[in-house]
Amino acid sequence: MMRLLAFSSTSFSLPINKIKTLQNMTQNSKSSNESFWNVKNFFGLLFLFGIPAYWIYLIYINNSRSKTLDGKTNKVKAVIINEKNFYGNSPVTQTFSYSYQFKIGLVDYKGDSQDPDLSIGDSILIKYSIENPDFNEPVK
Repeated sequence: MMRLLAFSSTSFSLPINKIKTLQNMTQNSKSSNESFWNVKNFFGLLFLFGIPAYWIYLIYINNSRSKTLDGKTNKVKAVIINEKNFYGNSPVTQTFSYSYQFKIGLVDYKGDSQDPDLSIGDSILIKYSIENPDFNEPVK
């Protein structure tokens, strides 16, 4: 047999000020949960728009680099320096190539030789953009 308990409104009551406090707390928690700029939404939007924007930026830089190197370029000799560039898909063998360095005026510029057979101190011929020497590559 089951026994049911019934509460009347007079048997269980809270003071009026406690009820108002509880109502305010529930309204405050609802408004903070309904706020659009909470942390979860911020990182969600950052993820949603940030990653595609980063990819678009990389495509733009790569495209402008290619166009710049197809334009007015100059060739110069560069020296291999002790700065390693590891290849991404070689966790076991640790394949790498050294960087090269060249000077135009008083400014030094660097790039990846993309040749694992070169040693420190070797010389290679590179081409660089006259407009922006940061865009440079070894002559093939």
